Amino acid sequence: MAIYYFCKKGIEYNNTIINIEIKMKTKLIESLDFTEEEYNEKTAGEDIASFNEFIDAVIAFVEQSGGTLEDAIVMANEAYYQL
Repeated sequence: MAIYYFCKKGIEYNNTIINIEIKMKTKLIESLDFTEEEYNEKTAGEDIASFNEFIDAVIAFVEQSGGTLEDAIVMANEAYYQL
């Protein structure tokens, strides 16, 4: 049976740190041109993804396409300004 432990760097499994997207998510949110509150105000009453769903979708797309944190920042900012 696998036992996972959460730690500051990600998830530890068999003494190996598995880097997860939490680190990227935190850095992405800190680097955006807008805040969660601004996103929520702009999308209020719309049938649009929540802030967390939006960020998760950006990260998933960037990771699948082999992009970087900088790519995620640009993508998220451009998508926000097009709302």
